[in-house]
Amino acid sequence: MHYDYLSCNEIQFAPLNPVVGIPGYYIVYSPLTGTALIASNADLAVLEGALKCKAQDGELEEGLKETVELLTSPGEHAPQTVVIDAPEKYTKLSLLPNFTCNFSCSYCYSAKGRSQQVVDREALATMIDFFVDRKRTGDSPLSIFISGGGEPLLSWDKVEFAVSRARELAAGQGIQLEIWLMTNGSHLSDQIIRGLLEHEVNVGVSFELLEDVQNRQRGKFAEVAENIRTMLRNGITPSISSVITLENVKRMEEMVDVAAQDFSGVKHLNFDPAMTSDLFSESGKAHWFYQTFLDGFFKVRQKAHAHGMTFDCNMIRKFEGLYPRYCQGKLCLTPEGKISVCHSISSPKEKDYEKVIYGDIHDGKVRFDRTKFASLIAPQANFTAGCYDCIAKWHCGGGCLMYRANYDNRQMELFCDFTRNMVIRLLLLRLDIQYRENMGLSLEEFLQQQTNTHEDVSRTE
Repeated sequence: MHYDYLSCNEIQFAPLNPVVGIPGYYIVYSPLTGTALIASNADLAVLEGALKCKAQDGELEEGLKETVELLTSPGEHAPQTVVIDAPEKYTKLSLLPNFTCNFSCSYCYSAKGRSQQVVDREALATMIDFFVDRKRTGDSPLSIFISGGGEPLLSWDKVEFAVSRARELAAGQGIQLEIWLMTNGSHLSDQIIRGLLEHEVNVGVSFELLEDVQNRQRGKFAEVAENIRTMLRNGITPSISSVITLENVKRMEEMVDVAAQDFSGVKHLNFDPAMTSDLFSESGKAHWFYQTFLDGFFKVRQKAHAHGMTFDCNMIRKFEGLYPRYCQGKLCLTPEGKISVCHSISSPKEKDYEKVIYGDIHDGKVRFDRTKFASLIAPQANFTAGCYDCIAKWHCGGGCLMYRANYDNRQMELFCDFTRNMVIRLLLLRLDIQYRENMGLSLEEFLQQQTNTHEDVSRTE
């Protein structure tokens, strides 16, 4: 079902039945105005007619006029779009110190890129000097994200050099700088703890929380668990990011309980479905996995909040803004001194490597291929025909470059369904709050009421 005037006004809709099991109703969403509402089949046709009438300068009745205005006029609370159109405009830097790792995770996206390559100290210095520069950024706050590649703490000397230099430059220029480091948590020492504290580095640990799952999917549960406790004892409060697979998708509630009981002091959890193309051998299993993740995620989120922890996933973060493309690309320095638009594709051994490299460090200077960058970062560069009327369009932005590079059409279609259903659930949660405040009943109660009324009318007829 397609409505031309809804579409040209960037108003998308999707059936509620697959998500909440109530047929005949749709969620209508105007991301550019931040407005969502519930509509029946008949309502959709009325909205289409009203938008057509408005386009032809026709007069609308008052109630309908108000609805059309809400859907087409950006309000003060409408999300802001994010656009990067030149490498110099990045305020976030990704650093990959090495391609070396002491783990062999079952779902690892970068396993094919492993080598002994470690970033050159001079390349690091050149990139840090370019990035932390008030002449380039003005008053904008900056952030640096250090990850793999490999396991960054295996190259602690390079990490410490980078964060020390960045902090010194930022302090000297009055620049606000946030630094994050993602680690597998297996490699820790007193020297590393002192450095993380001294340079105010925020730490995230990739950790599955359940001993049996950690040991099957990643390994070294005991070492990582003890290192997390050591961080907590020493004043470092790490966030924990867990990858959800078939092994633990029905155990997320248990994972939250373990985080609260065994790692008291951790304040943030992040659960995301695995991003490997080898996760599922058949479509039915993939569909079950994504549905099970969605069903469990929001229940578990409430439990985490009850434990005093924030809890999210990548799609929730995407929901907080509007994106002409899935991400705004990366200013990512690889261990070989190259600059990648995607920190998940960084090694010459990985698929699409040549496609994503748009610069390098050469003779103490940062160089960019601006033509290539423009083609990589173009709005809607990753869109397919199915993206244009999708309700998740402005939050998904055509999907992750790495997903598109590694998933076949079937896998991508399943992941798109998951993304769409996540956005619908987030919109329904927002609407539920409004219905409770304005009508004194939940959204579910309202929909059930509408369904019962429709059934009564049908029986009368």
